Amino acid sequence: MMEELYQMWPEVWGPPWKESKKDDFFHRLAFMYGQPFLVSNLHPHMTPAVIRKQFGAIPFKLYQHAAQNALRGFAAEFDAEGKLDPNTPNEEIPDKLAKTYLQPDAFQNLDITLITGAENPLWHRDSIDRMAEWLARRGKPVTKHVLDGYGHQDLWWGKRSQEEVFPLVLEAVAGARAKPVAAPVVVRVTGSPPDLTV
Repeated sequence: MMEELYQMWPEVWGPPWKESKKDDFFHRLAFMYGQPFLVSNLHPHMTPAVIRKQFGAIPFKLYQHAAQNALRGFAAEFDAEGKLDPNTPNEEIPDKLAKTYLQPDAFQNLDITLITGAENPLWHRDSIDRMAEWLARRGKPVTKHVLDGYGHQDLWWGKRSQEEVFPLVLEAVAGARAKPVAAPVVVRVTGSPPDLTV
């Protein structure tokens, strides 16, 4: 079935490098993941040969699980709805599933940092906002960084990741213990005023 879908995959949504058009691997990569990085932002050492080593086989069940999460609009375990009491009211389903999958209380005393690229081709730009809002409604401290000039995987592989991304990750890990249990949402977007509280 997947091979049939692959054969219908449009050429215009092809591989990230024009010169890799003859290399079926990169066309399949675009088919399976979309464009997982911005070629224009890659570090010079992240060549097609190096990138190729970063990706391997993916179980089909992972795609089924991703489709379920996309359809429901939030993450939960595989086939989660089938494990709920059938009498659960629709408006209670997200919270009930979140408690079984995410266990948000485990984050009660932690600061949470969300980082994405403003040009992320895999996750819609609104997804980080929705996650921050969801966590804030549950009283979880959230810091959000949306970085201009970055996509998805190039947050780690980018030309300037060492200077622009890694310090944010280090700051988040070093300061992971939250003092207050309040839920401020802090947004730092390149080119915008820093620490814009929403």
